[in-house]
Amino acid sequence: RDQTDLRDAYTALVRETYQVFKQANPHYQVTVDVAWSPDCIDLRCYDTNALADNTDFLFVMAYDEQSQIYGDKCLALANSHYGMTMQGLQDYFGLKIRPDQLVLGVPWYGYNYPCLNITKDNIC
Repeated sequence: RDQTDLRDAYTALVRETYQVFKQANPHYQVTVDVAWSPDCIDLRCYDTNALADNTDFLFVMAYDEQSQIYGDKCLALANSHYGMTMQGLQDYFGLKIRPDQLVLGVPWYGYNYPCLNITKDNIC
C-alpha cells in the first residue's frame, strides 16, 4: 500500500469508531493523537481535517519535537520548543480546526544528552 491508502484506511477506522461510540452513548468522547504539527511529521501524514471532523478532540503531542532530526544536525535542544509548538498550533488553525477542539500535550520529562563533541562555536 502507498501512504494515501494507509492514511485513508486510518481515517475510515477513526470515522467508524466515532460513529459506533456516539451511537452507543452520545456522551462518549473520541480523541486522536496527532503530531505537534500537521505537516507530515515522522511520516504521520494524516488527513487532519477528516480526523477533526470525526473526533471530539485532537490531542496535539507537543513533545519529542526533535524526533525527525538525525546525524550531525541533531543538537541537545528543547523537547517541546515554544516556537515550534506555537507554529504547529498555528498550522492547525490554518486548516480551520477550532482551537477548542485541540488539546495540547506537553512533556513532564526531559532527556540527558551526552556531549560527544564540542564545535568551534562552543556547541555541544
